[in-house]
Amino acid sequence: MQFLFRMLTFAVFALALPSAEKQDSSGSQQIGKGGALVTAGQCKIGQRYCFGAIVGDLNVTKQDILHQYCNQKYKNDWQSCNRCKRPWAMPECWDGPGAWASVFECKGPEVYKWVERCEGSGSICSGGTCRWTRAEGLAE
Repeated sequence: MQFLFRMLTFAVFALALPSAEKQDSSGSQQIGKGGALVTAGQCKIGQRYCFGAIVGDLNVTKQDILHQYCNQKYKNDWQSCNRCKRPWAMPECWDGPGAWASVFECKGPEVYKWVERCEGSGSICSGGTCRWTRAEGLAE
């Protein structure tokens, strides 16, 4: 009986512990898996950002930006969005080429609107715009 009581007590305490990754209610700070405090950067409204800059530099969680992307571009990018939209909404999207080669415009502290996808051989997103790499032999 004591064993059952101790196991029940242990289970209650274990469930009461916070999850490994928790976001602050203000949305500006996040506790990472290692317990370190991560501060999310604020985007400038109207400025354009590449997917990598939003996730890497501004510390927006990848799933947040992917869900915003898939809410806007599901019909055009089944590869990235099928996992989180069909047959029903799932918690995780996949960051396929369509998503990570995209440009987004900041509409609010954590709100982004898809602008364009950098397409074609040698096209990359850099500095919030699509650019061509010099390796493709384009005339200057």
